[in-house]
Amino acid sequence: AASVAATIWVIHRIGRRLAVSPQLTYAAALAIVLHPSGSRMIESGWTEPLLVVGAALFVYFALDNPKGIGQAATFLLLPALKQYVIAPTVLYLIRGRHTVQLRAVVAAGAIGAATVLPFLIWNWQATLSGIVFQMQAPTVPRLGSTSLVALMATTAGVYPGRWMSPVVQLIVGGLAWWRLKDQGLSGLMLASALSLYATFLVGWQAFVNYYYFV
Repeated sequence: AASVAATIWVIHRIGRRLAVSPQLTYAAALAIVLHPSGSRMIESGWTEPLLVVGAALFVYFALDNPKGIGQAATFLLLPALKQYVIAPTVLYLIRGRHTVQLRAVVAAGAIGAATVLPFLIWNWQATLSGIVFQMQAPTVPRLGSTSLVALMATTAGVYPGRWMSPVVQLIVGGLAWWRLKDQGLSGLMLASALSLYATFLVGWQAFVNYYYFV
């Protein structure tokens, strides 16, 4: 709930920073407030609202200080919250070669790694297994998923391998970035959204909270 409120506040700050019309800022805020799945996100305690406020903070920090640690840290914390943010991270690092100072990326990477450190100390084997092999579970597609894989599994009894999802994410992310790389910050965010949308469509598990982040 706090993440949703923070996102609305950050959206207003972004709107003022860009000097856009108040109507557009209010429309963006209302899109968060009136999202049909918004109440389920809070009620279920899903972590996607944390990703949303993180993405919003990234945009704000990137506008305020494009080469600073703040924008790098907020973006690189996204994969620490959800491991499926693969292509966006790769695209950010590619873009960052020209727009972000190396020390900012290194410091941000250290901050993201620090979030994993306590779990590595507690049980490093289980932690690495959960990060590297997150696509090993479940052993079969979740049939209740909102994905093409679930549709194929329920209607035809066949489905692609579990690694199709991250592969499609990287391919779509690369193609989208190729077309959008000249659009700056907007291009990065749109290419990231398209890559995640594609990976969920062909994912073994894809539910309303996944699409909420997109």
